[in-house]
Amino acid sequence: KTALGLHVALLLAAILPLPALVRAFVPARLVWTVGGGSDIHRALGCHACAVVAADLTRQLLSECSKEDRSLERIERLAGLLEAEELPSGKPKRALLGDWKLAFASEESAADAFTSGEAGQGPLSVLECALVRLQAADAVRAIEVARRFGPFGNEKRTLVGKWSITDGVLRLRFTSAIRGRIDGEVPKKHAGIVHEATLTHVAPKLVLLRSALNAEGSSTRPLVVLSKLKKGVNPELNELRVDREDEM
Repeated sequence: KTALGLHVALLLAAILPLPALVRAFVPARLVWTVGGGSDIHRALGCHACAVVAADLTRQLLSECSKEDRSLERIERLAGLLEAEELPSGKPKRALLGDWKLAFASEESAADAFTSGEAGQGPLSVLECALVRLQAADAVRAIEVARRFGPFGNEKRTLVGKWSITDGVLRLRFTSAIRGRIDGEVPKKHAGIVHEATLTHVAPKLVLLRSALNAEGSSTRPLVVLSKLKKGVNPELNELRVDREDEM
């Protein structure tokens, strides 16, 4: 019976926002208040939200990884997660670490994490984009371009600072590393502060919305970042480019 109830809950996750789903499965009769303090209803509700959110996260990342992915399904799953309130307190600690750009609904939404130089010709394609949100406000956005023919993959790194204030993530890049050569930041990043609104943060997932609507779109462009539990180096090793220093 318990397994069946959980299965039904996960199915309803596709159509109900988290608060409504919790209310559906935690009856009001279970409320037990002691001295005006905590209650069972709240405790069970938090647990149910965590279970459903974890399954929605799994579904979203799975859909993002598909070659023939459904943009409608990605947007719907993201919307369900965004319906959950952001954790109280400072989100900066939750954002620290290594992340992979799993999905961007518009090219403009990915601009903050890429140089704009990869994949410019017919013999080069952007293979992956990684971002390292480090202590002391340091940020490194790493991209790897796969070049066709007898050429090795090419790694580029944008270096700068990051911050988050009032739920808005800001990135400002001041230099770039192409291969092993330090140089100036690409023109599209020069003097620019990229901003995106944090709409969901969890141990395995971050959702961001670009500050500006895409032309002709009724929703703000979406960025999905997935946490790299083992850091960026396993990804870089697989792509046969230089490793990064450990955080």
